Parts: sequence; structure tokens; C-alpha cells
Amino acid sequence: ERFELAFGKPTFKEFVVRDRAGDIGTLLAEASEAGYLAGVPLGRWYPQLSDCFLVAVTEKRTREEIDALAQCLAGG
Repeated sequence: ERFELAFGKPTFKEFVVRDRAGDIGTLLAEASEAGYLAGVPLGRWYPQLSDCFLVAVTEKRTREEIDALAQCLAGG
């Protein structure tokens, strides 16, 4: 799989996703073009996490919106 959680700890509303393809800039730009602010790239502050982005999901997002974001990130 292309994506994995960067840390194996429990999360609450925020989590870090690792893109094994390592192309965070393109991934987030394509999501933005599709209308999603998919996450914050972490390499600027944490160079060792340059292949990761932070995702925040709150109660303001519906299941359908979250599923659509996941589909967008998966390339579909």
C-alpha cells in the first residue's frame, strides 16, 4: 500500500500519514485542485518526516466527505 500511519500510537482527531511514494507536494497539490485541504506537509519542521503529512478530522466532516478525501488520495 502507498500510505501508512507514521506512528503506531492511538490518535484522536489528528494523525500523521506516510506516503511511501514520497511525493507529498504533488499529492497535496492534486488534492487541493480537487477541493480538499488534505493535510499539512511536515518536512518543513521535521526533515525526518519529509514523506509525511498531518491530517486533522473533526466532527464537522461527514463520513461521506472523509471517504471522498480517502478516494481522492488513493488516486480515484
